[in-house]
Parts: sequence; C-alpha cells; structure tokens
Amino acid sequence: ANAVNGIGQIAGASDTAAGDTHAFRYGGGVWTDLGLLAGFTASEATAIADSGAVAGMLSIDTLTRTAFLWTLGGGILPLGSLGVDSAAFGVNSSNWVVGSSDGRAFLWANSALYDLNSLLDNSGAGWQLQEALAINDRGQIVGSGLFNGELRGFLLDLVNPAPVIGSISPLSAAAGGSGFTLTVNGSGFVTTSAVDWSGSARATTYISPAQLQAAILAGDIASAGNVAVTVFNPAPGGGMSGNA
Repeated sequence: ANAVNGIGQIAGASDTAAGDTHAFRYGGGVWTDLGLLAGFTASEATAIADSGAVAGMLSIDTLTRTAFLWTLGGGILPLGSLGVDSAAFGVNSSNWVVGSSDGRAFLWANSALYDLNSLLDNSGAGWQLQEALAINDRGQIVGSGLFNGELRGFLLDLVNPAPVIGSISPLSAAAGGSGFTLTVNGSGFVTTSAVDWSGSARATTYISPAQLQAAILAGDIASAGNVAVTVFNPAPGGGMSGNA
C-alpha cells in the first residue's frame, strides 16, 4: 500500500493471479482492482483523495510511465505528459492531480496538463520545480525542486489570475438574429473561466490563456440594446474583469 485517505481507504499495487501488477483501492472491506489500459503492462496507485479518487501511473517498462486518474464513474484516465514520461503522486477531491513529467512538476486540472513552472508569478524567481508530491483540497501543493541551483522543498499556493478583456468579436449582432459564438480575447483566462452576458454566465470554451469562446443564445439578442460582457475567474484569487 502506498497511500491512505481521511476515511480509511487505501491505495497501492498488488500482483494478480496471472502475475501482472495492478493498482488497487481498498476500503470498507471492498477490494477494487483498478486494472490496466491496452498497451500497458502494469499499474500502480500512489495517492488517494478523501473523495475516493485515485492517482498513479501506468507503465510499459521501468522507463516509460504515464500518469493516471481513476474515479469510480470514469475508470482509468491517462493524463499524458509534458514530453515522454509522467508519474502522478498526489490527488485531491476536486480530481486535481500533481506529479512529475520529464523532470518538471505538473498539475492536471479540468482536463488540462500544466507545467507548474509556467504558473509561477514573480515570487517564483530562481525556482525550477521538479516534482509535485501532494495536493490538498485547498489547492496547496508541496514538492521539491531547485532554488538557485540548490535542492529545496516548496509549498505552492495556487491562485487564479484576474481576467482582463482586450477585445471581443463580433462587436455587434442584429437584434432578433440567431445565436452565435462570441470570441473574447485578453489575458489571465483559465480553464474554469466563464463569460458573462449581462451578468449571466454563458457556456464557455477555454481556448488559451488569451482567448475564450462563449455560446450566445438567440434570446440574448431578441431586442436591441447595449450588453455588458465580462469574464469571471473563480477562487482562489480570480475575480471579475471589467466590461468589454
């Protein structure tokens, strides 16, 4: 066993009767074999959240690994890598996973994989984050890396940036027309950003930190008038942008 959560569930790896190594979850007298995906020869669970979500790694050989997230409804989901190799070491109840990929600490959240080094603000000057080893339900991450060339441990508090709108397209639409896709350009956008139309959130697609797209309904333009378009980033940090 490699990990235990706050309600006594355990995660780790065990040999099967066939001689394979499979990740497992155990709790309440129930043993769950998390299995494998096609193309891999072994799996190992390294972390378990209080929600019961499990993180770990799939492997082909001792040098080739792929981080995974397992949930009861979704099974094993491979998370990819920042290059070739990845391993997961921590998971929280929001299904955020942390680990290491090709010598860089990573965060997987909301279906996107991030190099943690790319998320550092000015307080991260001199750091090269190499491994993220655990994450709690507040989004705090611990791990190890190099600070000015020396090996150190780190505690990282994730804070969403404040969004800024630079432009929108189209700039106008005909009253009584059909629904359309609104493109919002700017900065500080995250995967959980939401475009608000006159104060009401619209279905939003994250394109990049500089662009979002939102589905504007025909009912939104049923009558003529000026509309406030804003972007909201949730906590921690985050906040509301100014009007477009």
